[in-house]
Amino acid sequence: MITRNRIRQIISEAAGVPDDIDMMTNIFTNMVKDYIGNFKQSGKDLDVGEADIKNYGETEFEYGKIEITEDESWNYVKNSPLFDEEKWKKFPMYKNSVEISFSIYPDKALDMNNINKPNVNAAHQFEPSDFGSKETEGVGKTYNSGNFEFKITMGQSNWDDLETLSPNIDAVIAHEVFHSYQLFVKHNKTNQIGFGKEHTLNTLASSIQKDFTKEFNYFLHALYLSLRFEQQARIPQTLKVLKTKNIKDYNDFIRELKKIDAYSDVETLKSFSADKLIKSLSSVKGLDDLFRKPMAQNHMKFAIENWNNILQHISDHAKSSGITTSPFRGMSQKLLENPELFFKHWEKVFDRRGDEFFRKLSKLYALL
Repeated sequence: MITRNRIRQIISEAAGVPDDIDMMTNIFTNMVKDYIGNFKQSGKDLDVGEADIKNYGETEFEYGKIEITEDESWNYVKNSPLFDEEKWKKFPMYKNSVEISFSIYPDKALDMNNINKPNVNAAHQFEPSDFGSKETEGVGKTYNSGNFEFKITMGQSNWDDLETLSPNIDAVIAHEVFHSYQLFVKHNKTNQIGFGKEHTLNTLASSIQKDFTKEFNYFLHALYLSLRFEQQARIPQTLKVLKTKNIKDYNDFIRELKKIDAYSDVETLKSFSADKLIKSLSSVKGLDDLFRKPMAQNHMKFAIENWNNILQHISDHAKSSGITTSPFRGMSQKLLENPELFFKHWEKVFDRRGDEFFRKLSKLYALL
């Protein structure tokens, strides 16, 4: 007989939210919020900076930084009331250093620029030479998954009431912990380190961005959103937010889903137009465009013509660093010689990936 918990576990796995990450996600979320709270309660002075904010003007902001060592994070994890050793053995993250930096701005400055309060950016990093599972004396099998970094932009209201950091911060932590879990599962199954082909495309998307190529950067952002390992990490992130909403039926679910960043990501992929991109890149609408468009056009031309070479360079560097790389076929010369065909190729990819992403998101209704 299948228990109710097992049925829910099967549904969770089908939706892309494995139960194995829940405990560590919740503990790390509490850790980050507790350390920020302790910093605030300590009365330690915040640093003060100045910024010229669009639509708002010059203003002062306060900022701080917290560094949690590997030993401190592990002590927090194992002493947490949420810690269950049997659950931890399924995903034995061990001794992860955590860096938290935060900036506090006037609420109005963020609101006027439609910036979420709080806005959380994060990164998960690891050294390939240290990566993997091993037997640790007195602990058992452990997984060295690397370090986490969280950069939080908050309003004064968030600082006054740290509970308002949720659910944004919970969702982002779920995203980063899931990335660690993805790497853990892949390494256990294949002994490989990294995300293979998608690693090269992700690195390329970030490495060839330039300030003067707004249109081309839009394409690179869509490329990043189309990567399956990024979409997979947005599933538990989205679920964290949806669980805080009052959802009674499927109409409520869709209404709330449309307010979440993941749905905007689907729309970005589905609405990408090769024709619109080329037209906007070639048009000159003002003095700013007059100077920037030729640079943008030249940069885009160089990037497309050298697409295969750039990917090969990234792949070679990753391999020399210890990352497992997958053989990939370069794009055909026919596509690289014709920007219109190049972008139309990716338009089809983005449209297909957008459909896939929405189907994954729609499965979350069964978990609410």
